[in-house]
Amino acid sequence: MYEEAREDGAFPVLVPSGLPSGWKSVSADYQPHSGGATMRVGWRSPDGGALQLIESDIVPGVLIPRELGTDARANGSVVEAGGRQWQVYDAREGEVAYVYGEAERTVIVTGKASEEEFREFVGALQ
Repeated sequence: MYEEAREDGAFPVLVPSGLPSGWKSVSADYQPHSGGATMRVGWRSPDGGALQLIESDIVPGVLIPRELGTDARANGSVVEAGGRQWQVYDAREGEVAYVYGEAERTVIVTGKASEEEFREFVGALQ
């Protein structure tokens, strides 16, 4: 999945590297289309948490409500991990999301997992 997204070239692709054993990729999808491309990869943490990595070149004003729900809001927290500053969102159905944006892409990590697992995962993205 990562290779397909890289070859398409719609946006720079981040891949988790150096995660401790027990992290497992459980789903993957890449959808290129005229409105922008989106890659989604589901992950399970060693402790049973569930995270989804979403990367896209769709504008954040469209992408964030579509992926996190129309009521999703930044809660004012910022997490520094992996050399990036991630805005923390309260998302749909009690999920948390870390959101990082650049001009050419938006990266979202969302799901239900401990704060430690979120930080470990986003810190491993390269």
